[in-house]
Amino acid sequence: MKLPAGSIRKALPLGIGYGALVLGQILLARGAGPELFGRYSLVLAWVNVAVLFAVAGFQFSATKVLPRLVAVGASSAARFAVYEIVASVAALSVAS
Repeated sequence: MKLPAGSIRKALPLGIGYGALVLGQILLARGAGPELFGRYSLVLAWVNVAVLFAVAGFQFSATKVLPRLVAVGASSAARFAVYEIVASVAALSVAS
């Protein structure tokens, strides 16, 4: 089977990045110890779950709610909604 042209060149940076991520997690686990790393992993998992729920609501708001607000002339309410949605998703993303 022949690989498409340039596929190795495209995949190599991803492989290096994932390898560095695994190495960083191993070093963090070794340095922090089992109890602290367990707490870190638990918090990280819950933050990722929260980000999933926050992002899921963003698509709905962007495609359904915001156009309705703009159509009725409530552009300030639409701007406020966008600000609140983006701020909450950004806060959760930074926390992870």
